[in-house]
Amino acid sequence: PSEFYIHVCSTETPNKLQDLMIELRCCYSNKLVSGHYIMPESSVQPGQLCCVMFLQWWYRVVIHRIISDQEVEVFYPDYGSIGIVQKSWLRFLK
Repeated sequence: PSEFYIHVCSTETPNKLQDLMIELRCCYSNKLVSGHYIMPESSVQPGQLCCVMFLQWWYRVVIHRIISDQEVEVFYPDYGSIGIVQKSWLRFLK
């Protein structure tokens, strides 16, 4: 409750987040490239920075907590939200 997140919009940086999303999609949508960044079970730990695909887009996330053998709760720092995703969807950041 004591934290909040804002997106700074200005004429100099109007689309930086959108550009980042496009870069992530171009990189990780290639199955050969994406396969090199699969996270082993030993790296899936709270606090780990990584990325995850959701609805055909890749997002930067921080693993918040382990839910089960197959799911983790992640924090989306670019959006200030939390979600639950499959461990198999996680990738190391390039």
